[in-house]
Amino acid sequence: MGIIDKIRSSKHGRIIVQFVENTVAYALPVFFQQFIVYPLMAKKLGAEMNGLFLALIALNYFIVNITAAVLVNTRLLKKNEYNEQGIKGDYNLFLLVFAVINSLVIIGGTIFYTKGAVSAVDIFLSVIVALLFLYHDYITVQYRAELRFSNILINNILLCVGYLIGLAVLYYVAPYWQFVFIVPYFMTLIYDWLNTDYIKEPLVKTPLFNSTVKQYFLLLGSTLLGALVTYGDRLILYPLMDGTTVSIFSSAQLIGKILQMISTPLSTFILAHLVNRSAKTIQMKVSYVIVGIVFCLAIYPLCILISNPMLRYLYPAWASESLKYVSLTAANGILHMISVLLNVVVLRYCHSKWQIVKSALYLISYMLLSFTLLKFFELTGFCIGNVLASVIVNVFLIGILLKEKVLRFRKAEN
Repeated sequence: MGIIDKIRSSKHGRIIVQFVENTVAYALPVFFQQFIVYPLMAKKLGAEMNGLFLALIALNYFIVNITAAVLVNTRLLKKNEYNEQGIKGDYNLFLLVFAVINSLVIIGGTIFYTKGAVSAVDIFLSVIVALLFLYHDYITVQYRAELRFSNILINNILLCVGYLIGLAVLYYVAPYWQFVFIVPYFMTLIYDWLNTDYIKEPLVKTPLFNSTVKQYFLLLGSTLLGALVTYGDRLILYPLMDGTTVSIFSSAQLIGKILQMISTPLSTFILAHLVNRSAKTIQMKVSYVIVGIVFCLAIYPLCILISNPMLRYLYPAWASESLKYVSLTAANGILHMISVLLNVVVLRYCHSKWQIVKSALYLISYMLLSFTLLKFFELTGFCIGNVLASVIVNVFLIGILLKEKVLRFRKAEN
């Protein structure tokens, strides 16, 4: 028996291998997007058109986050209930409705951001991108629900290969940015069709439908507010300012975005394991949280150090402007990473109402602070507002964990 097999055979070793597979799986497409795909697209499109692309792709990510991503977490949380009753259904009904909604949003958004100066081909290709995003982000929940993290790894390797082919199409075949995403996501669609069966479930309504709808809308409330913050900068900055400003800000966010994207697989990995544990409230020492926060904060100097050469290499046309905001965007990325990891524990062990309260607090803080400061101090003020809003949310999450007695200062007495 090899070393890897021995590690897999033990309970803790299996979890470690799954964690590594999950993290590497998500790190690969993040690396490709941030260090290969987006820089090459920026070079091809130019600052102004690149800003438009970033706004449109943000709209895609926004709508898929409040449909597929919410449905994914709903399915994870309702997994045991469906399994215990031995029933299948409901979810493909959601998916069908979301396919229509996402298509309409993307059509309307594309016309709005281009002020009507868009071809039918552009609109058609944008809808295809939206539907592929929806399918991919939903169907991979089966891998997580069944702890098949090796499948996620293979899926995302295919994404990376597809990105390279898509870039070649953009540069040498067809001048449509959508192909950079259509090619890789179509490749994973084929792989997922062969390795999952959720999409093949009956298109029927089950006795659990109403409770699933309630669960979905509870999570939607919090996710919608959070998604507005995550993607609102590009969606709102573009019409308020211009594409060049969006390009500068997006590049400055590079390190922060990488940290945010890494926190997503960490949170889904933790949630996938927590749902398989006892529903009794878990108790953790406050010292664990402090160590986790200190570790995240320790990454900050490294983020600042590598940003200069990284941005100058990847975005030479506007790197000097972007570097003015890196200290603030990196800080916000660190704070966001901490809040995501805290929130997954709140999601599993605390009342669902806190998700809506947390996200409402974040949105109000973000809008009030970021856009007020934008008015007075331009992009610098906007970045400061982002950081302050993240600090407020982290304090709130820790307060909830203490209030619900999930965190404790010392070992409880027997």
